[in-house]
Amino acid sequence: MRIYSYLSVAIIFLIAILIQTHMLINWDVSFLMHASQRFLAGGDYLHQFFETNPPMIIYIYTLPVMFAKLFSLGFPQALLIFILSLVVLSLYLCNFLLKNIFTTEKKITEIILPVLAIIFLILPLYEFGQREHLLTIFVIPYLFLCVLRLQEKAIDPYFASIVGLLAGLGFVIKPYFVLPLILVECYLWIARKKIWGWYRPEIIAILLVYLSYIISVFLIFPEYINTVIPLLLKLYYAGFSYPYQVLILQGAFIYVALVFFVSLFFLRVEYHRYLYTVFSIATFGFAVIYLQERTNWFYHLLPAMSVAILLSVLIFILYFIPRKNYLLIIAAALVLLFYPVKGMIYVTGYMLNKDNDRPRLELLAFLQKQPAANCYFLSTNGYAFPILEYTQQVAVSRFANYWWLPGILALSNSVHDVQQQHELDSLKNYFIDMVVDDLVKKKPRWILVDNRPKNTELHAKNIDYVALFSENASFKKIWKNYQYQFDVGYYHIYKRLSSVVA
Repeated sequence: MRIYSYLSVAIIFLIAILIQTHMLINWDVSFLMHASQRFLAGGDYLHQFFETNPPMIIYIYTLPVMFAKLFSLGFPQALLIFILSLVVLSLYLCNFLLKNIFTTEKKITEIILPVLAIIFLILPLYEFGQREHLLTIFVIPYLFLCVLRLQEKAIDPYFASIVGLLAGLGFVIKPYFVLPLILVECYLWIARKKIWGWYRPEIIAILLVYLSYIISVFLIFPEYINTVIPLLLKLYYAGFSYPYQVLILQGAFIYVALVFFVSLFFLRVEYHRYLYTVFSIATFGFAVIYLQERTNWFYHLLPAMSVAILLSVLIFILYFIPRKNYLLIIAAALVLLFYPVKGMIYVTGYMLNKDNDRPRLELLAFLQKQPAANCYFLSTNGYAFPILEYTQQVAVSRFANYWWLPGILALSNSVHDVQQQHELDSLKNYFIDMVVDDLVKKKPRWILVDNRPKNTELHAKNIDYVALFSENASFKKIWKNYQYQFDVGYYHIYKRLSSVVA
């Protein structure tokens, strides 16, 4: 059985490599890697990259960026190798922990390993390398370690420290990721009835990660604390938030909620109740985080979805299969496993269907024919950004996308106070001045202006970026250096004039 388990994992790795090499790199991940590259060159959050994410992901992506430079690889190839390496490490840790959890049921471990490989490698699809994807890879070994602690089984402290170090990196990627950690640790403290139950190598490692990270942010990126966070709090969710009913009625969230409520019936089952409880608490915590973020993007639900799938598989193989009631097994499979399997098959087919990505592929084909030059996007969406990874063109914007614009426009439509409108106009000019600064310093040959029929970030028709930005005198002046050429895909193509306006 063991050889079949390892063979299944190897096949899943090959499928993941095949899928990822046929997809464009995720635009968010692409920009984060560029931000890490600029950070290594001495850049900061305001002048070289204006990123919404806290610095931990910038730190983490310095590893594949340095790897890419060392071996002359593109970012997509370096990222793939980096993620695959992390998955190998996480699977190794999970395998060791599972063997200690299921000491008399070794076949369980051999079933769970391929499931974990699917969760780590196939489920993310286009979200491959996102922060939530890394969180899942880093944190699941910690959840298994918590089960082992509840079973009062001994574990090597150095091994536990490694698990804690990875978990710390995962939980600290975004501030609110700490919620599942707090919930699980509270359960351990209550269940074990030990006042000093938190004093364990993995928790010490997690706390050290948090402490060193917080200190580093204040020392290295004070502008993130002083400037970026206040702007995020004012603008980001004002532009991107969705009503709770939209979030709750998503099919993926309904599945997560269903698995959570089903798991509640198994928390009193003495057999493996610690396993069920830890993963149901983690599912709940990650689901709450998804609702708190107020966006319906799948990658925000990825941790909850991943843990829910693992929890459903555990319930299925530990509770239903041993009963050998085929009708019950089929019913359980339909309830617990049908949605994620169906969803992964559908989304994989959609992402690999080139017709669904034709506008970007047309833009890619155009840029591949052009000589190397600086390139700039005007868009609230970063979806076209990663095509530059497959061309000779150089991305020079400090923004992955104009994340600030939806918030400014949404607030402008809702305020009626003259002073508040003046403040919003000042904020708009503050950001447009950054755009102008990029254009002046980088002198991009090509500027690509988003012309999609519908702007999903604005929940409305697309906007005329040039007209809106030209309300700023500095932008209007610099824009005289660019001339419209033609449309490619969903983009107006502008080219820098050979003789420019001073």
